[in-house]
Amino acid sequence: MKLKRILAVAMATTMVLGMSMTALAADGDATGDGGANGTGTSEGHVEQKHLNVVLPTAAETTFAYTMDPERLIQTTSGGKYEEETTFPEAAGDTGVYFLTGEKTYSNTSSDLEIINKSSADVKVDVKVKTEATAAGTDITLATAALDGSETTPKLYLAAQVGEGAGKSTQILSATEAPVSRILAGNAGNYEIVVTTDSDGNKGYAYQQKKTGLTAWKSLKFNITGAVTNKEITAETTAPKIVVTWAFAEKASDDTTTVDTGVSDYVDIPGPSIAQTSITIPESGAVSVPVSLGEGTKAATGITSVYYLSQSGAKKDIDATGYALDTAEDGSVSFRLKTVTVDAFRSGNSDSRVYSIEFNDTAKTVVSITLNK
Repeated sequence: MKLKRILAVAMATTMVLGMSMTALAADGDATGDGGANGTGTSEGHVEQKHLNVVLPTAAETTFAYTMDPERLIQTTSGGKYEEETTFPEAAGDTGVYFLTGEKTYSNTSSDLEIINKSSADVKVDVKVKTEATAAGTDITLATAALDGSETTPKLYLAAQVGEGAGKSTQILSATEAPVSRILAGNAGNYEIVVTTDSDGNKGYAYQQKKTGLTAWKSLKFNITGAVTNKEITAETTAPKIVVTWAFAEKASDDTTTVDTGVSDYVDIPGPSIAQTSITIPESGAVSVPVSLGEGTKAATGITSVYYLSQSGAKKDIDATGYALDTAEDGSVSFRLKTVTVDAFRSGNSDSRVYSIEFNDTAKTVVSITLNK
């Protein structure tokens, strides 16, 4: 009996092995063939180039100027102008004035700046010239910096493009003169992210990073001026300054490599609130962390808080209904006090958007939503 069982097991094993071998190749075949198909798909394409160039928003007064060949302003200590108006010190005054503050005049205009926040390089052109007065009574324009040897009244105007050792000076004349620079892009400030549309479909997008940004490249420029200390006639006029700027993506065959005088530009954050949607507790106030910003863009407080009613009417929150709280570690929080939150709790709306206006120069407004 034992022998029969052993033989049975052996035969069963042989059958299994034989069947396994049959799946690999037909018994006795000298050749064989086969095949398999696999459908190919593409994950898609994301354009990894983004152009974003921030151009100046020049006020009308940026390059407006006053020339004073006879130094009337210094002689009278600026008596013609409003109180607290300041001018350059007499020792270094060149007699040409640009308004650079509310009541501040300087011999050089405020800077304008072009910032390349692109992932690709761009070519920037700054063009400058003067435009003569129709009457033909303009003061003579100097073709070089004034050195004191001039015997007749002359006006010197020049564009200063760039900063530091790479700064370029272009003397203004009636002939337009361009200054070109390359502003490198910063692809490291961009990333590919997964997006979801309103239907829940996922895709890809190439966009600027939210955090961890490094410096962009920028180009600053201004106008400086000087006028001889010579007597002029009452009819003598000053020419108009014309400055234009433009940019374009650097062409693949463009061999321009001039990037001297280019600056690093770092985004300075203004006031912000990261948590913008809050589910209110059953009782008490609501508080969220706040960043007041940095440097020249920082706020020191809040100007107003308001919401819009269902009819669209603006409803201001009394200043006693909110607060900015500073902790011992210096962190700041915005708090809607209990009285304000209770007013929302007792209403019929399931959510309400509160707008918070900070007192920074830009008057930044950040919105938060309270949900029941």
